[in-house]
Amino acid sequence: MDSSQGRESYERVLSRLEMINNVTSALTQSFDVEKTLDDILDTVIEVLGMELGAVFLLDKEEQGLTLVAHRSLPAEIPECETGLQASRMLARHEELLCKLAGPMRAKGEVNGLLFVGARTACPLLRQEEELLSTICNIIGTFVENVRLYQEQVRDLQIERSLAQVAEEVSSELELDRVLPKVMKIAVDVLDTDGGVLALLDQERNVITYPYLHELPPSLADVTATKGEGVSGEVMTTGLPTVIDNYQTYPRAIPAFVEAGLASVASVPIVSGDRTFGALNILSINNVRSFSERDMTLLTAIGRQAAIAIENAYLYENMRFYARKITQAQESERKRIARELHDDTIQ
Repeated sequence: MDSSQGRESYERVLSRLEMINNVTSALTQSFDVEKTLDDILDTVIEVLGMELGAVFLLDKEEQGLTLVAHRSLPAEIPECETGLQASRMLARHEELLCKLAGPMRAKGEVNGLLFVGARTACPLLRQEEELLSTICNIIGTFVENVRLYQEQVRDLQIERSLAQVAEEVSSELELDRVLPKVMKIAVDVLDTDGGVLALLDQERNVITYPYLHELPPSLADVTATKGEGVSGEVMTTGLPTVIDNYQTYPRAIPAFVEAGLASVASVPIVSGDRTFGALNILSINNVRSFSERDMTLLTAIGRQAAIAIENAYLYENMRFYARKITQAQESERKRIARELHDDTIQ
């Protein structure tokens, strides 16, 4: 190897070491995954001498790939419906003579995919593969650390929200004041478009919708039979339910369809063997998914709503009996007064 080749090889090694250092440094600067990966992709493409690239992340709940960063991809790739479809099209693209792809891993599990390519052949493909593998492992660890951090933040937020719900329930005995607060907390912490709290009217055996959040007030006048609508289904089965597309839901209530309900998550409001109603959070116009974690949190808030309702009923019963006792005492006082008056006259 002559001196010029040795110098070129030495510079290439330095360039790669510098890239690893830059990538590592970038990953410690921010918890914004998409922006960080977007910046890193530019560095990887430049150092490897590639023309284009893409980063995909694995959605564990959906079990699918999502395209989160890309550069100079063929026009049809970013338009793909799924990240998996896009990655397959890249791997098979005939114009790309050089293709490098590596799984991003953390703790032995794949959490993403890094792809780079060029329309010209790669003279040092083996070396580039080793470098890409190193970068993928570094990025995979970063993605996992951010995910754990976000989970911790979310768990803390959930604990605070549940504590806030419990505080509201314990400080209020009027349903018209406490239930709207409980519903608003559920909508806020789960980041949905709106909510509705349905109650079962035992006397008329119908479902009413007295508490609405970000929905037309006219829906408060709607009534339904016990088996009708999502709330009716939940009250009948006693099980949490998710409706992905309310517009095609067989038991949908026309008034809610017209209001634009798209996806609904509903949990029963129960205490012991008594069913009070159902707590619903929802998206409007756009379909969205609800995770198992979302349903667990909503169920916990639903239990707090049941406590609020039961406390309110007990409070109302206590006030009722207190009035009865007061009335009885007043009647007795008047009776004794009349007897004393009559005795005095005699």
